[in-house]
Amino acid sequence: MSGLNAFPDDQPSTSQDESIAVSEFEEVFRDQYKVMVSYVVRRGVPATDADTVVNNAFLGLWKFWKQRGRPHNPASLLQLVVKRRLIDYVREEHHHAKFAISLGQEAMTKAVSTEDSSRSLEVAEQLGELLALLPHRQREVLTLRMDGLSENEIGARLGIEPKTVSAHLFRARRTAREFLGVR
Repeated sequence: MSGLNAFPDDQPSTSQDESIAVSEFEEVFRDQYKVMVSYVVRRGVPATDADTVVNNAFLGLWKFWKQRGRPHNPASLLQLVVKRRLIDYVREEHHHAKFAISLGQEAMTKAVSTEDSSRSLEVAEQLGELLALLPHRQREVLTLRMDGLSENEIGARLGIEPKTVSAHLFRARRTAREFLGVR
């Protein structure tokens, strides 16, 4: 019995496997990070947002790597994940634009009625400021609602209770009304 080894040297331990996975992932990160950021920027995304898109893609790749092991072609999978995150980013920006337009219509009606073009510019600036004021979750819930989803559907999609969705919608609308001075 003393000659038998329960952990032969040719079988790496779990911690060795994990350290190998980490070092392989770091190598892909070093090789592909700048390439992917450049790819996203060339698609018209501001550099700071491109950085976020690529970081989110790497997080997705890492989750895949940890759950299923090293992909056959990590760079190819990364490119696919970056494309999907880029699509998500564009959708979110589109939702922000729709939100700004819906709020802008109300505010622009108010500005046009006074026939003050400088006020129109101020309203456009205010809309940008308003979007920046809303917390991410409120913007997210509001844009899903604008897409026609019910509070239950939004809650299921985001993994939160419908009452929480309702609270986010209420707060976002209240913030918008207060910010724009609309009753």
